[in-house]
Amino acid sequence: MNHLEAVQAQKQQVHEQIVETKNALKEVKTAKTCFRILNGIMVSAEKEKLVEELTEKQKILEKRMEELTEQEETLKEDSNEKKDN
Repeated sequence: MNHLEAVQAQKQQVHEQIVETKNALKEVKTAKTCFRILNGIMVSAEKEKLVEELTEKQKILEKRMEELTEQEETLKEDSNEKKDN
């Protein structure tokens, strides 16, 4: 697997995490009570805190996606330049 394929694979993984996070955020916002898994045990959680954590996670993942997209574009440009030479 070359570097471009590795970046594309990472982008796919991050995309899946973004979708999962958005879905979880949607569910938490409409839930009456919330739980989280800690060390394999389900425990009660504060809804507001979960919304805050999921929102922050989503921002981080979206930033990572931007970075990977930039990296992918750079690799594509480098690859095209090598083909032209």
